[in-house]
Amino acid sequence: MYSDLFFNQIHLMVKACSTVGSFSAHFDTKGRFFYSTEKSRRKFHITIVIMSGYVAFLWIQTYKVWVYHGGEKNLHFHTAYGFSGILFMCVGILVSLLQNHDNVINGTNHILNYFPYFRKSWIPYSKTIQKYSRLLDIMVFVEVSGTLICPISSTIFFVYSPDNPIHPRYGIPNVYGLQDNLVMIGISLIFVTWSACVCWYALMLFIVFGTTYLICKSVHVTNLLWRHFNVRHFGYNLSPNCSNNSFEVLSCL
Repeated sequence: MYSDLFFNQIHLMVKACSTVGSFSAHFDTKGRFFYSTEKSRRKFHITIVIMSGYVAFLWIQTYKVWVYHGGEKNLHFHTAYGFSGILFMCVGILVSLLQNHDNVINGTNHILNYFPYFRKSWIPYSKTIQKYSRLLDIMVFVEVSGTLICPISSTIFFVYSPDNPIHPRYGIPNVYGLQDNLVMIGISLIFVTWSACVCWYALMLFIVFGTTYLICKSVHVTNLLWRHFNVRHFGYNLSPNCSNNSFEVLSCL
């Protein structure tokens, strides 16, 4: 059911997530299973703490715009409010992953192991299975490759909106011109890119594993339906003695 390309893409996805700290697991390419280490869990905790602090900063800045700088009449209010809400939901996702850490890892391992075992035991390999496998490869490729580059959009936004009150440089004390220092602005943009990566890559986990589960489930459901209504769809041969309500599987093409 799963091709080598699929596992390579899963490895790339998990590598990206663990690098930025948006997931506490690693992927073993040989054994093809997920596992976590004390270091990865500690890194994940630190990520959540930093992101929580950033969310607090965003809400404080949004409140200042609302109360002291014109509220909705201020052009920056809506972007500040939008970013604050999105980051708050992202931190909620990270906290949920932390609270259900063991269940998430066990669940992903079940997805990678149960469906191939079920297919091998109950569904003969056929061209239809190959089509679903290729479809899964294509969809995961689009999802992973697309999501990996999405964080750059946040960086571009803050590059062209240096005066936005939620720009991380405004979290730096305005002494000795630090807020306008090019080095500090560069560090702020790096932080923005990192925080965007954390959010997008955490979302990528749900998208990819959701897609994997749905496609594999579709194979099983389709197989059950066609075994009742048209068994030749999966390459079965019917017994000449079978009736309309029953059939006997003789061989698989």
